[in-house]
Parts: sequence; C-alpha cells; structure tokens
Amino acid sequence: MKKIKKLLALVLLLVVLIGFLYGISISEASSHREEASRIQESVEKAAVQCYAMHGIYPKTLEELLAQYTLHLNQKDYRIFYDYNGGNIMPSIYVIERE
Repeated sequence: MKKIKKLLALVLLLVVLIGFLYGISISEASSHREEASRIQESVEKAAVQCYAMHGIYPKTLEELLAQYTLHLNQKDYRIFYDYNGGNIMPSIYVIERE
C-alpha cells in the first residue's frame, strides 16, 4: 500500500512538473511573437513618420535607422524591409532568428 502511494505521488509530481514546463514553453513562445510584433510596429510607425515628413519612404532599413532612433533587437530577430517605391508602404516582416 505504501509503495502504491509513493508511486502515485511520484506520478502526480511528474504530471505537475510536465504541465509547468509546458506552460513556460507556451508563455515563452507567446512572448517571442509579441516582441516580433512590437518590432514590426515600430519600424512601420517610423516609416510612416518618415513618409509624412519627407513625402517618401526610406529605401532601406539602414536609412530608416539612421534617421530615427529605434531600439530594435536585431540580435534575436531578423527584420525584412522590402522597398516598394517612394510612395508605397514598404513590406516589413520580422522573424525570430534560430
């Protein structure tokens, strides 16, 4: 009887531990998606602000970064900035680096 109780306690502990680790994993993935979304929004806002001030979108991300103070996590995220013409909003994509 004692062995069964110990085994059940161990199984319950493992289930709780696995659930906890799964929850952390889900939370971390959500956090990464939110960070990528914030980076994309920041770049889009800066591009629109540049267009409003100068009447043209920047040709490159580097040009945008030189004109505006943006703190972007380029170490962990890759930012794709596709220039579509001076008066067309650039396509901006952010993905997490592996």
